[in-house]
Amino acid sequence: MKVLFYGGTRFVGKALVSRLLSKGHEIFVFTRGKLPVPKKIIHLKGDRSNDEDLNQLTEHSFDIIVD
Repeated sequence: MKVLFYGGTRFVGKALVSRLLSKGHEIFVFTRGKLPVPKKIIHLKGDRSNDEDLNQLTEHSFDIIVD
């Protein structure tokens, strides 16, 4: 599955990202880039309050989105 996380670098997101990676899922994270993103993850850098940043998400399709 292709999974998008808004955030995903802290707390529950971090654990869930790790678990899904171990199961072979393709993981994308949409973050402002203030914290490091683990390897094997596609980082989409931006801020959810910026429409231009959010537009880059339209270039992809996801099976699940986690906020």
